[in-house]
Order: sequence, then C-alpha cells, then structure tokens
Amino acid sequence: MRKSKRRDLSPDEQHVLEHGHLRLLTSPEDVARCDQAIVQHHYLHNVTLVGEHLRYAFIYKGRWLAVASWSSAAFHLKDRDQFIGWSAEQCCRRRPLLANNSRLLVLPDCLYPNLTSRFMKLMLEVLSRDWQQRWGHPLALVETFVDPRFYQGTAYKVSGWSHLGQSAGWKRDADDFYEKNDAPKQIWVRELVKKACVKLRAAQWPEAWAKVEQAAPIRCTAQVEQIGSLMEGLRQEVPEFRRPQALAYPLPGLISLMVMATAQGVVRGPQDLADYADTMSQAQ
Repeated sequence: MRKSKRRDLSPDEQHVLEHGHLRLLTSPEDVARCDQAIVQHHYLHNVTLVGEHLRYAFIYKGRWLAVASWSSAAFHLKDRDQFIGWSAEQCCRRRPLLANNSRLLVLPDCLYPNLTSRFMKLMLEVLSRDWQQRWGHPLALVETFVDPRFYQGTAYKVSGWSHLGQSAGWKRDADDFYEKNDAPKQIWVRELVKKACVKLRAAQWPEAWAKVEQAAPIRCTAQVEQIGSLMEGLRQEVPEFRRPQALAYPLPGLISLMVMATAQGVVRGPQDLADYADTMSQAQ
C-alpha cells in the first residue's frame, strides 16, 4: 500500500486550527494592517481592489496568521463564462453575483499545516452573508487566479474549487482598464449556492437576486467597427481645442463615449458615464 505523505498534526497545530477565528476587517486600522502585510509579503506587492470588496484575517490568540481580500469579478473570462453557460448580456447584468479572491496570504512564520484551507473554509461560510450586509446583495459563485509559476492551486483544490483553465494573460489594472501581462493564470471557481450556474443562466432569477439585475448599468452594445468609424469621423471633424496640460486622453474617444452613452439613455452625469464605460469589452 502506498504510504501517505500527509503527516499528522501536532496537538499545538491542531489547537491553532480549532481555536483560531475569522475576522472581517472593517476598521481603518485593520484595513491598513492587512494591506501593509500584502504589500510586504505577497509576491504581487499590490493591494489594488476593484469595485465591491471585503478583507478578512485569520487570528489566533491576537496574532494575525493569514489575510485575504475579495473584490469584484473579472468582466470577461472565457472559461468561467462557458462554465456558467450564460450569455454576454446575462454576464454583464448578473456579474455582481460573483466575487474574486484577489489576495490570499499566509504570513511568514505562520505556515501551519492546513491553515490555508481552514481559513478558506471559514471565509466561504460567511462571505455571501457579509457581502449582503456590506454591498446589499449576496454572492452565488467565486473565482480566483493562480500563477502556476509560483503555486499549484492546492489550497483551492482541497477547499472544493474547480480548475477551469487559463486566463488570456490580461491584468485588470483599474475599474475600466486592462493591460497585457503575458502571464496567463490558472482559473479556479467555486459555487457558493447549490446549482449556482444553473440559476445564473436561468431566464428567471430567484427573487433575492432580482434587484441585482435591475440595478445593472446600461451596457455598451456598439460594435467595434462602429466605434472605430465614429472616432475616425470625430478625429477629422472636431479640432483639438484643449491646452497641452489637458491632453491626458484622446478627445475623439471621450466624445464617442458620450455619444454612445447618450444614445442608449445614459444622461445623468459623469458617474453614470463611467459606469457605462465599465461595461465595455477590451476590444471596445
């Protein structure tokens, strides 16, 4: 019989797992402490969180052993969207029901066996409830990216996540911007409710989720060729009138965005214009 490589936990290690507790980080001091730990010890050294987000810590006798952050899901993710089976329109309007495990960090000198999976288990038990309390709606499914150059995704596998494939190598750098990083990541997902994918692609939604779809911003439906044609026309017909100090963005692009948004009924102000821009694909 093949001998297992997994060793038994010592009484002290077992005590840490059983008596450590989860804390939702809400105070400015806790948030700052979490971000500082990630900047210092996580291989990405970056704490940028996009959209709706939460942070957690796993604590034992006052000592922080691990931290994690969650944020809004990726806009467009081919393997995830195929796994769910929803349409592009459903994805746009229902994506708030998804969240991304942006960072997961076990702090130095805290490498207890099974700590990561224990931390993950505790977070997944309360994540949707906490999201509901903070952002006004629950979650149905979570996703994350794992860099295969550094990790194998073992902690996610043992926590019930499914490995779907690889990303296309784009990095979300802000609310409305992606940049190519030539470093595809493994895509992992996990349903938080039974038959989440079936419900996410269903014609009719559960009542508790309906207001998420109703609150979804108007989505840009213009074809890439149409946008290009509009921008080219504006480039030829609208002279540049701004001072050199104000040329941070191309004028035809901004006017095109305003024209398309207005045509689709976005008329209330700059924040609604920004929300409209958030719905655009990378090509758009």
